[in-house]
Amino acid sequence: EDRPFEETETIRIVDHVVYELKEKNGTQFFWVVDYFDTDEAAEAATEINIAEEIDGIPVKEISAGENDEGRLEYDTMPNITKITIPDTVTNVDNASFSGLTGVKEIELPDSIEYLGTAFYKVKNLKTITIPEKQIIIPVRAFAYCENLEEVIIKGDVKHIEDEAFKYCTSLKKINIPES
Repeated sequence: EDRPFEETETIRIVDHVVYELKEKNGTQFFWVVDYFDTDEAAEAATEINIAEEIDGIPVKEISAGENDEGRLEYDTMPNITKITIPDTVTNVDNASFSGLTGVKEIELPDSIEYLGTAFYKVKNLKTITIPEKQIIIPVRAFAYCENLEEVIIKGDVKHIEDEAFKYCTSLKKINIPES
């Protein structure tokens, strides 16, 4: 895959992560467009660190791109083992982490209000903590996370949708609060 990213008025690159300026309801924010600006950076990296803000404007979303299939094919970046997400992020779109099969654990900040099927096919994920504000675990949210062993639900999840944990063959424990 060719990554021809260059900084422009609306595109910023920080630690090889590509961000685009967006506006909703009169508020500006940045969202993650791609994890790497060059193929060389993608091949060499073991971590992805999402910035908290750029030029004083917060980073609020991580997106899979134009469709729910995700920007990454399955098993395209097995060397990425860690993703750091700041507490400015509120939206992690569908399939945002698919292809990052080397990730074993990720800490999601409690600021996240929408998680989507972000971890679809992240096959080496072992533990996940569902943030406080997440009230639905969507269809196929963790499908094909075949090494997922533990799910910790911190908040008031009201509904776990169909196939949320489909083919999670290693799942041993889900901590569900009384609420």
